[in-house]
Amino acid sequence: MKVFLGGTVNGSSWRSYVIPRLNIAYFNPVVKVWSEAALDRELYERRHSDFCLYVITPKLTGFYALAEVIDDSIKRPDRTIYCFLSEDGGDTFSDNDCKILTTIGEQVAGNGGYNCRSLDGVVNLLNNDQRKKSFENSPVIDKHHDVYISYGRNDSKTLAKHVSDSLTKKHYSVWYDNAAIPQEIAFLAQINQIIRQCHCFIFIFSAHAAHSEYCLRELEFARLLGKNIIFLFEHALPVEQQIEQATETSLFVDMNASFHIDLTKDANLNAVITYLSTSLEHLTPHTQWLNKTHHWQESQQDDDLLLYGRQRISACKWLSTEVDGLGADLYSVSDNVRGYINKSAEQAFSKRCLYYFNQWLSPVIHHKRFDAFIGSSSIANPLALLPQLWVLFMATSAEAIAISMWFLFLSLQVCGALFAVKHRNFMMCISQFVSMVITCSIIILAFVKQ
Repeated sequence: MKVFLGGTVNGSSWRSYVIPRLNIAYFNPVVKVWSEAALDRELYERRHSDFCLYVITPKLTGFYALAEVIDDSIKRPDRTIYCFLSEDGGDTFSDNDCKILTTIGEQVAGNGGYNCRSLDGVVNLLNNDQRKKSFENSPVIDKHHDVYISYGRNDSKTLAKHVSDSLTKKHYSVWYDNAAIPQEIAFLAQINQIIRQCHCFIFIFSAHAAHSEYCLRELEFARLLGKNIIFLFEHALPVEQQIEQATETSLFVDMNASFHIDLTKDANLNAVITYLSTSLEHLTPHTQWLNKTHHWQESQQDDDLLLYGRQRISACKWLSTEVDGLGADLYSVSDNVRGYINKSAEQAFSKRCLYYFNQWLSPVIHHKRFDAFIGSSSIANPLALLPQLWVLFMATSAEAIAISMWFLFLSLQVCGALFAVKHRNFMMCISQFVSMVITCSIIILAFVKQ
């Protein structure tokens, strides 16, 4: 479970009070140097964290945080936590401000969110054991984790729990299968989704894992995605034997790092934690673009899902610099991801033009009666064709009629009719159908009289 620590910045110390008391993973958006990468990471974490916490204090300098909390309480109320403090480092809210902020809290609660009266209340809410269990038992498709742990249940369950607990204490979000869940098709698809949304893949090597169909399937899927892969070897087993077995099964292919863990010494995990602390900032964008690519492909490469604006610029910059720089040793980028970003870049000009046209014509095309007007105006199409049909009907010869042109008109009318059906525009659909009938009549008469 992970919480996004939003709300007042500007020198406020509330995060320093909350963070040491949390028993769950968190994301702190406060950085020393603000950049586009920091903004992208903040937006990503805000969207994918299990909870978004907004603490408002008198050091607040703008209204953006208030807009965020109201927006989140509407879009995902069960994940929104609101708290306002009347005093912060000697600064206080006026009575009128307190009334307004109290009203906002009541609105958040009314939307289904959480309205906490103190930081201790926030901490107690987030550390609630029953809440954690409900998240562990809830569908995991939309959850994002820093680490996925793959292990053989027969001989590495203790080590997997040890690693998970140790990383969680350091506020990393970890997922591993700690229950005897049947390996059904639906669950396997869910596992693939979790691996896709995790930044780092840890494979705990053991004799069981090296020959487990499910463990090897997870490892292979992580490789196909280009995930950062870490091998953990249990120190109690002969190292030479483990390496020999791993080499024989070709498990070392595409490995990014390996560590030996001694269950009797927690300090041995420091190397893993250090590795994660220096790697995650580079792994996060890889996961972000990977998931966007997957969504795009699942939607039959819908152009509406291509990257636009700041996201496109960020992705192109990442692809041209990060991938061949520090990221080259941490992950691999599939052709699908490259294709997605490159196509976004190719479509940038046309999408930008459409965007500006959309903004320019917004008062017209977004008017509530625009669709009705277009549907009514389309009646002019069959009315314009009727004189042509009458002239041809009365003529003794049709030598001057270009039949190929009328076939072209017919194809355009068919497209218009399909468009009208898709957008449920009844008037436009009727007008296109009548136009098709008239055009077909003209074509038939032209053939008869030639």
